[in-house]
Amino acid sequence: MRPNKPVRQTEAERAALIAQLQANVAFENAVVGVLTGAGIGGALGSGLMLTQSLASGLPIIRSIAAAIFLAVMLATLIFFIGFLVAVTIVAPLNRFLEKSKRRSSMPYLGVSLVVTAIALLAVTALPMFATPGPVTIASVVLASLSAWFVFARRMKPVWYAAKRQEEAPPPNDVVPFRLH
Repeated sequence: MRPNKPVRQTEAERAALIAQLQANVAFENAVVGVLTGAGIGGALGSGLMLTQSLASGLPIIRSIAAAIFLAVMLATLIFFIGFLVAVTIVAPLNRFLEKSKRRSSMPYLGVSLVVTAIALLAVTALPMFATPGPVTIASVVLASLSAWFVFARRMKPVWYAAKRQEEAPPPNDVVPFRLH
Protein backbone atom coordinates (compact mmCIF):
# COMPACT_ATOMS: atom_id res chain seq x y z
CA MET A 1 0.00 0.00 0.00
CA ARG A 2 1.42 3.36 -0.93
CA PRO A 3 1.07 6.39 1.34
CA ASN A 4 -1.40 9.13 0.52
CA LYS A 5 -0.05 12.34 -0.92
CA PRO A 6 -0.02 15.40 1.31
CA VAL A 7 -3.04 17.65 0.99
CA ARG A 8 -2.27 21.17 -0.19
CA GLN A 9 -4.81 23.82 0.41
CA THR A 10 -4.55 27.53 -0.26
CA GLU A 11 -5.68 30.08 2.28
CA ALA A 12 -8.59 31.11 0.03
CA GLU A 13 -9.78 27.51 -0.28
CA ARG A 14 -9.51 27.05 3.46
CA ALA A 15 -11.44 30.27 4.13
CA ALA A 16 -14.16 29.30 1.63
CA LEU A 17 -14.52 25.87 3.24
CA ILE A 18 -14.74 27.35 6.74
CA ALA A 19 -17.32 29.94 5.58
CA GLN A 20 -19.45 27.20 4.01
CA LEU A 21 -19.23 25.06 7.15
CA GLN A 22 -20.21 28.01 9.34
CA ALA A 23 -23.18 28.79 7.08
CA ASN A 24 -24.29 25.15 7.21
CA VAL A 25 -24.02 25.05 11.00
CA ALA A 26 -25.94 28.32 11.32
CA PHE A 27 -28.69 27.04 9.02
CA GLU A 28 -28.97 23.74 10.90
CA ASN A 29 -29.13 25.55 14.23
CA ALA A 30 -31.77 27.91 12.83
CA VAL A 31 -33.87 24.94 11.74
CA VAL A 32 -33.54 23.36 15.20
CA GLY A 33 -34.63 26.67 16.73
CA VAL A 34 -37.58 26.88 14.34
CA LEU A 35 -38.67 23.33 15.14
CA THR A 36 -38.45 24.06 18.85
CA GLY A 37 -40.34 27.33 18.43
CA ALA A 38 -43.05 25.65 16.36
CA GLY A 39 -43.51 22.99 19.01
CA ILE A 40 -43.64 25.51 21.83
CA GLY A 41 -45.98 27.82 19.90
CA GLY A 42 -48.34 24.97 19.03
CA ALA A 43 -48.33 23.60 22.56
CA LEU A 44 -48.87 27.01 24.15
CA GLY A 45 -51.63 27.88 21.69
CA SER A 46 -53.46 24.62 22.25
CA GLY A 47 -53.08 24.86 26.03
CA LEU A 48 -54.39 28.42 26.14
CA MET A 49 -57.21 27.59 23.72
CA LEU A 50 -58.20 24.52 25.74
CA THR A 51 -58.20 26.51 28.97
CA GLN A 52 -60.20 29.31 27.39
CA SER A 53 -62.73 26.89 25.84
CA LEU A 54 -63.24 24.92 29.03
CA ALA A 55 -63.57 28.09 31.09
CA SER A 56 -66.29 29.37 28.75
CA GLY A 57 -68.28 26.15 29.23
CA LEU A 58 -67.80 24.50 25.83
CA PRO A 59 -68.04 20.70 25.70
CA ILE A 60 -64.79 18.85 26.43
CA ILE A 61 -64.62 16.95 23.12
CA ARG A 62 -65.14 20.12 21.10
CA SER A 63 -62.58 22.00 23.21
CA ILE A 64 -59.96 19.27 22.78
CA ALA A 65 -60.59 19.03 19.02
CA ALA A 66 -60.29 22.81 18.62
CA ALA A 67 -57.09 22.86 20.70
CA ILE A 68 -55.51 20.07 18.66
CA PHE A 69 -56.47 21.77 15.40
CA LEU A 70 -55.00 25.07 16.60
CA ALA A 71 -51.79 23.34 17.73
CA VAL A 72 -51.30 21.69 14.35
CA MET A 73 -52.11 24.87 12.42
CA LEU A 74 -49.88 27.10 14.54
CA ALA A 75 -46.96 24.68 14.56
CA THR A 76 -47.20 24.19 10.79
CA LEU A 77 -47.41 27.90 10.01
CA ILE A 78 -44.62 28.77 12.43
CA PHE A 79 -42.41 26.06 10.96
CA PHE A 80 -42.98 27.06 7.33
CA ILE A 81 -42.45 30.76 7.99
CA GLY A 82 -39.42 30.04 10.18
CA PHE A 83 -37.87 27.71 7.62
CA LEU A 84 -38.37 30.29 4.89
CA VAL A 85 -36.71 32.90 7.12
CA ALA A 86 -33.81 30.53 7.88
CA VAL A 87 -33.18 30.03 4.17
CA THR A 88 -33.69 33.59 2.95
CA ILE A 89 -32.54 35.75 5.86
CA VAL A 90 -30.62 33.87 8.56
CA ALA A 91 -28.12 32.10 6.28
CA PRO A 92 -27.15 35.26 4.31
CA LEU A 93 -27.14 37.33 7.52
CA ASN A 94 -24.78 34.80 9.11
CA ARG A 95 -22.41 34.99 6.14
CA PHE A 96 -22.42 38.79 6.31
CA LEU A 97 -21.88 38.89 10.08
CA GLU A 98 -19.11 36.28 9.90
CA LYS A 99 -17.26 38.33 7.28
CA SER A 100 -17.38 41.35 9.56
CA LYS A 101 -16.49 39.20 12.62
CA ARG A 102 -19.67 40.25 14.47
CA ARG A 103 -20.82 37.31 16.50
CA SER A 104 -23.87 38.31 18.47
CA SER A 105 -27.39 37.00 18.72
CA MET A 106 -28.97 40.46 18.75
CA PRO A 107 -29.29 40.86 14.95
CA TYR A 108 -31.09 37.51 14.88
CA LEU A 109 -33.43 38.67 17.65
CA GLY A 110 -34.26 41.72 15.55
CA VAL A 111 -34.97 39.53 12.53
CA SER A 112 -37.13 37.25 14.65
CA LEU A 113 -39.23 40.10 16.03
CA VAL A 114 -39.61 41.87 12.68
CA VAL A 115 -40.66 38.67 10.92
CA THR A 116 -43.14 37.92 13.72
CA ALA A 117 -44.69 41.37 13.40
CA ILE A 118 -44.88 41.10 9.60
CA ALA A 119 -46.41 37.62 9.80
CA LEU A 120 -49.07 38.74 12.28
CA LEU A 121 -49.87 41.82 10.17
CA ALA A 122 -50.02 39.72 7.01
CA VAL A 123 -52.47 37.30 8.59
CA THR A 124 -54.80 40.18 9.50
CA ALA A 125 -54.65 41.50 5.93
CA LEU A 126 -55.85 38.21 4.42
CA PRO A 127 -59.65 38.10 4.11
CA MET A 128 -59.88 34.41 5.00
CA PHE A 129 -58.37 34.92 8.46
CA ALA A 130 -59.85 36.77 11.36
CA THR A 131 -57.75 39.14 13.40
CA PRO A 132 -55.48 37.00 15.58
CA GLY A 133 -56.62 36.84 19.16
CA PRO A 134 -54.45 37.12 22.23
CA VAL A 135 -53.91 33.33 22.30
CA THR A 136 -52.51 33.30 18.76
CA ILE A 137 -50.42 36.43 19.27
CA ALA A 138 -48.92 35.13 22.53
CA SER A 139 -48.19 31.75 20.96
CA VAL A 140 -46.51 33.22 17.88
CA VAL A 141 -44.43 35.73 19.84
CA LEU A 142 -43.29 33.09 22.35
CA ALA A 143 -42.49 30.70 19.49
CA SER A 144 -40.41 33.39 17.82
CA LEU A 145 -38.52 34.24 21.00
CA SER A 146 -37.89 30.58 21.83
CA ALA A 147 -36.63 29.89 18.29
CA TRP A 148 -34.21 32.81 18.66
CA PHE A 149 -33.13 31.65 22.12
CA VAL A 150 -32.44 28.08 20.99
CA PHE A 151 -30.54 29.35 17.94
CA ALA A 152 -28.45 31.73 20.06
CA ARG A 153 -27.66 29.04 22.63
CA ARG A 154 -26.59 26.57 19.94
CA MET A 155 -24.49 29.16 18.08
CA LYS A 156 -22.60 30.41 21.13
CA PRO A 157 -20.04 27.55 21.11
CA VAL A 158 -19.66 27.91 17.34
CA TRP A 159 -18.90 31.61 17.66
CA TYR A 160 -16.48 30.91 20.49
CA ALA A 161 -14.68 28.26 18.42
CA ALA A 162 -14.47 30.61 15.43
CA LYS A 163 -12.97 33.32 17.62
CA ARG A 164 -10.41 30.89 19.05
CA GLN A 165 -9.56 29.63 15.58
CA GLU A 166 -8.90 33.18 14.40
CA GLU A 167 -6.59 33.80 17.32
CA ALA A 168 -4.66 30.55 16.74
CA PRO A 169 -1.49 30.54 14.66
CA PRO A 170 -2.05 29.70 11.00
CA PRO A 171 -1.71 26.00 10.16
CA ASN A 172 0.98 24.64 7.87
CA ASP A 173 0.13 24.38 4.19
CA VAL A 174 1.04 20.70 4.05
CA VAL A 175 -0.78 18.16 6.16
CA PRO A 176 1.15 14.88 6.12
CA PHE A 177 -0.98 11.77 6.10
CA ARG A 178 0.45 8.29 5.88
CA LEU A 179 -0.90 4.83 6.21
CA HIS A 180 1.53 2.27 7.60
